[in-house]
Amino acid sequence: MSRVFWLCRFSYFHSKYLHSKEGKSNFTKLR
Repeated sequence: MSRVFWLCRFSYFHSKYLHSKEGKSNFTKLR
């Protein structure tokens, strides 16, 4: 259950940041 939830969330954020370079740097900062 939680695994699917995290997967969906990750894919959502990933796709959102994939379109913006600024988001990419933000993603690395979060990680």
